[in-house]
Amino acid sequence: MIKYIIPIALVISACGDSETTPFCECVNASEALNDSQVKLIDGDNEFEGSDSEELKKLREVKATACKDYKLVSAEEAIELKKACKED
Repeated sequence: MIKYIIPIALVISACGDSETTPFCECVNASEALNDSQVKLIDGDNEFEGSDSEELKKLREVKATACKDYKLVSAEEAIELKKACKED
């Protein structure tokens, strides 16, 4: 019974304003970190110390925002992410 309640609760909690929903904050933090990493890999600029600090901050933000979602299954995460995109 509890294994059905938790996914439903996660989906319900993901509904609403994407700026205040914890899972959506996790998604946004993950995307920001990925974007920064891609820019560093694809960019023509050399890696600078400030880039390292920026990545460190983004990793910390992501770790904080996503700490409650580490054990969410892929299927649940996809549903939660869909709810974020609908807002």
